[in-house]
Amino acid sequence: SLLGGNGGDGKAMVGQVITDNVLWACTTCLACVQACPVFIEHVPKIIDMRRHLVLSESRFPEELKPTFRNLEQNGNPWQLSASTRADWAADLGVKLMGAAEAEYLYWVGCYGSFDQRNRKVARAIVRILQAAGVDFAILGNEERCTGEPARRVGNEYLFQMLAQGNIETLRKYRFQTIVTACPHCFNTMTNEYPQFGAEFRVIHHTQLIDQLIRAGRLRVRRELTRAVSYHDPCYLGRYNDIYSAPRGVLRSLCQKDLVEMHLHKEKGFCCGGGGGRGRRCSPMKSGWRELLMLLPNLVLLIGRLIRDPRVPVASKLVLLGAAAYLASPIDILPDFIPLVGYLDDLVVVAVVLDGLFGSVDRKILFDHWPGEPETLERSAKTAATIAAFIPRRFKVRIFGGK
Repeated sequence: SLLGGNGGDGKAMVGQVITDNVLWACTTCLACVQACPVFIEHVPKIIDMRRHLVLSESRFPEELKPTFRNLEQNGNPWQLSASTRADWAADLGVKLMGAAEAEYLYWVGCYGSFDQRNRKVARAIVRILQAAGVDFAILGNEERCTGEPARRVGNEYLFQMLAQGNIETLRKYRFQTIVTACPHCFNTMTNEYPQFGAEFRVIHHTQLIDQLIRAGRLRVRRELTRAVSYHDPCYLGRYNDIYSAPRGVLRSLCQKDLVEMHLHKEKGFCCGGGGGRGRRCSPMKSGWRELLMLLPNLVLLIGRLIRDPRVPVASKLVLLGAAAYLASPIDILPDFIPLVGYLDDLVVVAVVLDGLFGSVDRKILFDHWPGEPETLERSAKTAATIAAFIPRRFKVRIFGGK
């Protein structure tokens, strides 16, 4: 009755009493549960409603279709071949989990394997473990997504398929502990894989590094002189109560004590990427609303293009100006004005994106785009529509041309 039935006024609980947009907006950060004075557990009910929409009614955001397809076919949320999953470690001399045994299995995760920025984290972890003499190995191309994003957005069938496949793979090898940097992978393997009889010992990489430092196996120097603050990931903090290990590692590196954010530990502020939202774009339809919701991805794209030597210098100067404006607290239209406050950012992004498609090789743009390729294609069309209202003389002065 909770899912498909009616409320007291005759309205359907899912879709009318609780609208689809409300259900898909949840990041499953658990902050509501943490703050609730009567201990209501909102998140499990939201996941149940999403599961009802996905599996019973096939009603879910259009942007989830390629995510589901990619998870099923590629073992990751993107259109990236599973055969390239271990490319990030090609030159690091990392042992693959094969006939050999290892004390630790390093579970890299999808972002650590494919995302350019997170690959730096994965490579740093490898160098740390090697420096400490830790016996570890990775699954390489045998690793697949844990299925966490599929479960969070309600596709339980796909989650169980991925989970059972990973469990079968893990059971083939001999290791003592799984170590991972991804809070979502950590939570899934710690708290959800046991539902399928898979009892693995799993620790977060900050816990292992903290142990290595305390044991004297990893020697570090307190060289950081600037103020440092730590952001608590929801799935590491509120879900698993891991707060001390990350701070212990940072304290061993900093000359000053940590500066805590106003919202930290149990009250940490969600980054907005949980609940499957980090693997898809906005639940809104394509158009200017989607372009607005893709601002974080577009800012990432700008940053990557600035560092790419293939991008013309003139375009980089424009990108630097756009990045400075988007990051600046000074706006022509203040962001706190509902909807209207973001229109200036929208226009800037639209003009820049439209200009990029005319001045930079498309392959370069897609190489650096952090989301689904089709979202960039749609955003470019929307940007062109918006940019058409901008005086041509203004655009020519920015990107050149006639």
